[in-house]
Amino acid sequence: MAAEHINFGRRGEKLAAEFLAELEADILAQNYRWSRAEVDIIARVDKSLHFIEVKTRAWQDWDDALSAVSIRQQQRVMKAASRYMEDENYDGDFQFDVVIVLIDAGDNVKIKWVKDAFGFWD
Repeated sequence: MAAEHINFGRRGEKLAAEFLAELEADILAQNYRWSRAEVDIIARVDKSLHFIEVKTRAWQDWDDALSAVSIRQQQRVMKAASRYMEDENYDGDFQFDVVIVLIDAGDNVKIKWVKDAFGFWD
């Protein structure tokens, strides 16, 4: 079951990257890891970096998939993003997005890009 879940998630990440590339996002990295933190996709859109968490689900409501990005997970994405920007000496605009990939039992796919889905807190 675990391997099936991992493969389902990887398929969603692949579909998300293809979707973003079709929308002219320049994919810079996938599965960027730092310590225990990971960013699924890092893309440049226009002059801004987008740090993207991908949520792949069996056919569900968009909101259910979006709410699966916990505060703890958001914090980990932000930590990895900070490290990436430090390593790349990047000091421009950036944001945190979520791409939701829904796949039903008939293998139909729906994808939604939620831009600026979460950000830093005080």
